[in-house]
Amino acid sequence: MKLYLSIFFGVIFTLSCYAQGLQFQGNDKLIEDRTSYSVFDKEIPTFKNSFSIRFEISILQFNSFGYIFRLKDKDTNKTYNLTYTYKDDKNSFFKFNAEGIDNLISIELPNNILGNHQWQTVSVTFLLNDNKLLISINDKEYTVNNPGLPKQFHPQIFFGKSDHIVDVPVFALRNLEVENDNKLLRFPLKESDGENVHDWQGKVIGHVSNPVWLINTAYYWKHRYTYKSETVGGVNYDESKQNILFFNTDSLSSFDLRTNNVLIKKYANKLPVDIQLGTSFVDDKEDKLYIYEVNNLPIGNTTIASLNLENTTWKSVSTAYLPMQLHHHNGYYDTENKRYIIFGGFGNQKYNKEFLSFNIEKSKWDTLIFNGDKIMPRYFSGMASFKSKNQLFIFGGMGNESGDQTIGRSYLYDLYQVDLDSKNIKKLWNLSWQPENIVPTRNMIMLNDSCFYTLCYPEHKPNSYLQLYRFSLKNGSYTILGDSIPILSEKIPTNANLYFNHKLKEFYCTVQEFQDNGSSVTRFYSLAYPSINKTELTTYSTPQSVINTWFWLVIFLLLTGLFTTLIYYKKRNKKIQITASEKEEISIPVKPNIEIKDKANAIYLFGEFTVYDKNGRDITYMFSARLKQAFLLILGHSLKDGISSQQFSEALWPDRSEFNVKNLRNVTLNHLRKILSDLNGIDLLFDKGYFKIELTDDCFCDCFLFEQLIHSENNIKSNSQLIEVLIRGKFLKSSDDTQLDSFKERIEAQIRSILPIYIEKAYDSQNYIHTIHLSEVLFITDPLNEKALYYLINSLNNLKQTEEAKKKYALFAIEYKKENKQDLPYTFSSILKKD
Repeated sequence: MKLYLSIFFGVIFTLSCYAQGLQFQGNDKLIEDRTSYSVFDKEIPTFKNSFSIRFEISILQFNSFGYIFRLKDKDTNKTYNLTYTYKDDKNSFFKFNAEGIDNLISIELPNNILGNHQWQTVSVTFLLNDNKLLISINDKEYTVNNPGLPKQFHPQIFFGKSDHIVDVPVFALRNLEVENDNKLLRFPLKESDGENVHDWQGKVIGHVSNPVWLINTAYYWKHRYTYKSETVGGVNYDESKQNILFFNTDSLSSFDLRTNNVLIKKYANKLPVDIQLGTSFVDDKEDKLYIYEVNNLPIGNTTIASLNLENTTWKSVSTAYLPMQLHHHNGYYDTENKRYIIFGGFGNQKYNKEFLSFNIEKSKWDTLIFNGDKIMPRYFSGMASFKSKNQLFIFGGMGNESGDQTIGRSYLYDLYQVDLDSKNIKKLWNLSWQPENIVPTRNMIMLNDSCFYTLCYPEHKPNSYLQLYRFSLKNGSYTILGDSIPILSEKIPTNANLYFNHKLKEFYCTVQEFQDNGSSVTRFYSLAYPSINKTELTTYSTPQSVINTWFWLVIFLLLTGLFTTLIYYKKRNKKIQITASEKEEISIPVKPNIEIKDKANAIYLFGEFTVYDKNGRDITYMFSARLKQAFLLILGHSLKDGISSQQFSEALWPDRSEFNVKNLRNVTLNHLRKILSDLNGIDLLFDKGYFKIELTDDCFCDCFLFEQLIHSENNIKSNSQLIEVLIRGKFLKSSDDTQLDSFKERIEAQIRSILPIYIEKAYDSQNYIHTIHLSEVLFITDPLNEKALYYLINSLNNLKQTEEAKKKYALFAIEYKKENKQDLPYTFSSILKKD
């Protein structure tokens, strides 16, 4: 089944392939809205002997007729014009005419060189003394003898609409030049707003009405399409067919970059891969799309499948898998050797440093071995390919030397050259980065051997933004190009991609944001190449235009803020108004849909140990291993009476003399007090032989809140707060310090003890949403808790989420068998029937 969806009609095609120029609105618009450009609006020159007009033109709509330009001699009123005429599907005409008298020459051109937004170079030379015209299109010359030229020409030059001439094709114009024997006038047409047209020296010479300035498409990312999927999906780029491919579990949507149409095709057979992350690559030689998962599927299931893009038939390629999940890895398809190479990524609390290659024909993964410099284990890195030299380039990301995620991570700003022929890795440079920390998107673009392009963003911000960077291969110097693209980076699978269209000369960005229930929204943007920065955009800006820009920016931000606030409260009120009968219709996500936003002036012990100062700055890095151990020892005992000086000293320095211990203890405590001075409402006290940390309400600590909640009345509010505390993860999950074992065991024992009570009460009160969330939280500490399974399954079933319940049961059964070496003794049906 094929369904064609027209996204835009007529001629509003992809104009972002033009870094500068002027687009003419033509016959598709009302006459008063069509573009008219007077080249010499202020002062009309006089030419003797000869003069030439040169420009580049791109026809944007074939099926039309109209005037490209007119030259009218002010003295004699003689007028000449160049028109465009569509002939048929194969050919079109440029005609040069003596207006109202005769067609002087017709030049037929094939549509295939006019299409795809290609530029045609046109030159018209007036040899006044010889009464001759020389016309050149794409370096092919044509001569017109005796066209009746005057001895001197005082030309009024108009492009598009002029006087009674209102037929205008839709076209784009750039690099206009008018020249005679002793003078050259150049008009780069790189204005970004207004109706004044400047020469190359910045002087206002001409005037245009109803302009569309194309330089804006080289700075402002243009939103082209939004793809929504209720199931897990993905996106890729097929350059050979000029399509952006969006896919999910049941169909393929192809966005045509030339026409802005979307073709949706249902699959001819069932997709054999259970998509988890939606990772993919395209083999344009074989006309195939490959979807793959490296891990997190049952053994024996298909992990890699190929889709024939012509007949949409799926074929299982392999069941091979890797021993760990690799979130945010890089990928490159080696067409010649039919292998897919990946690097980096994280999973199972480890960062990857290996280059892994999947051989399509042998259907297996291999590890590639390289000589030379070593690349630190990492994820969130960027990869670019330089195909002519068979090289890859790896840039940036986050990671550490050991690859152990639990000991922390560093932001990286280094570049490596990976030669696939010589099997050698060479480190090119490492930047000392001063601005806000950022990570690149997984695929980068190399158009030559001097630089690469990548989208970067501060991934640690939930409401973040993407920015295009151009880095020098020589030394890492960089330029930020274009404006920014919003991205919500809350979810791990959320990703962005950068592509480049060599035919249309434009960058593409896709932003895919996932929801907890597996659904996703993918937005697609384009930007002209060569892209520009803000300074280049505002070359001709006047103070007034700057004021206007800021005015509208402020208005936009105010309206955006108001709109966001209204949406927030609308959603919030909607949640509050849910009744018991409405709960039956709620779609529950796979994981708890709890929005956690870290506070300023706060200490977090659940999940990763994290401390924020009073300004919201993450100061966790200030805690060395020893300071962290000391702080947590005191904090853990502060939940009771504190820790004695002797117990504290023996825990940290068991083999040191009393004299040395005293000095070490004083230095350590002084360091701690200095760090804690960056927070409000926290004191490290020594009272009656005991060290203790006291907190006021100004300082938040999730562990202290947890203690309060488990001793408070069990209600909806405390349920919500408890979920928010525990959903961060296992208590001190990255700590393996034996001195903290008793602290950890006490907290985890409280969780295992109190949470089943909370779960049961939530279920009995028919608050199935809280029951689900609390059960998921209990699984963090006790992944094989059968009571949590019972309430989770029945809550999902009561909310008409039976399929989700079956998935949860299947995952639990797999883990149960791994741990106990036997099958789970309960069937899914029996759990539903239990009382």
